[in-house]
Amino acid sequence: MNKRFSLVLILASVAVLTAACQVSVTIDTPPIKEAEDFFIDSNNNGIFEDDEYYATYAVYSADAPLQVSWETFVLEDVSPNELSYLVILYQLPFTQTEGDPFEEAVPIKVAHHWAEAGTTFTFDSIGFGDQACFGCPTYVLIAPEIVTQVYDEASDTYVYEYELIEDAIVQVSPEFLLETSR
Repeated sequence: MNKRFSLVLILASVAVLTAACQVSVTIDTPPIKEAEDFFIDSNNNGIFEDDEYYATYAVYSADAPLQVSWETFVLEDVSPNELSYLVILYQLPFTQTEGDPFEEAVPIKVAHHWAEAGTTFTFDSIGFGDQACFGCPTYVLIAPEIVTQVYDEASDTYVYEYELIEDAIVQVSPEFLLETSR
């Protein structure tokens, strides 16, 4: 299975799961700005007007690692070495001024973090190859998954397969902004 197809399947599965989510992901890295107002230029005149105010967000450096932590997920009769967390850094590009902006959420970084490694994860800085929007609302999503090791005949190796846990609570961070000095 190619990476693009795998990512599409992951995102489609997460979209179904996000109906049951809670804001419980903590950003452990200190922000570079405690609060910055965010506006949507809905009339496209290039001027942010009072009625275009959307929210106020903390701002974090995209040039440095971002450490997050979350609540432990426990599944009865499943050992921690069979559990993993799907960890995604998402952005809302706001290319539309009407409708649900979450329909356009874009994953910036995606990883699997094994449960036995704990509930803290550090995203690397946003690199030149990463498709990121600086100044767009961003959040972290954590979804628990089952890990299974299977034999891949084509490559003659063992690989890991990840399956999202149905009906599990998906954890998210509060929205924030990323800023770069590049």
